[in-house]
Amino acid sequence: MLKNSSLFSKTIYSINGLIFAFKSEKAIRNESTALILTQLFSFYMNKSLATHLFFLFMSICPVIVEMINTSIEITIDKILGENYREEVRQVKDILSAAVFLSLFSSYGCILFILIKNINF
Repeated sequence: MLKNSSLFSKTIYSINGLIFAFKSEKAIRNESTALILTQLFSFYMNKSLATHLFFLFMSICPVIVEMINTSIEITIDKILGENYREEVRQVKDILSAAVFLSLFSSYGCILFILIKNINF
């Protein structure tokens, strides 16, 4: 069904996914807030357009990883149930580590640029 959908339909599906993720996941709301704050701070610091875009793209990365994490966790819970299993915990810990590393690397780059006062 989705494979043969129009571009417009696929865009609507994506927007619905964004809305659902934002409404249902606190981590995504927090990361979205951080994205907005980095943009506001970038404008406040009078950074160049290229720097604003870099901050935007770097701030979107953790949101993307969090959405993938959430999707996999929902799938695991639906298929295997929410009962504790060691291998499920390990998978979820690895997913959590991916989110952590995306946050660390993205905001680390942003902080480096802010501290060094670099404009592209």
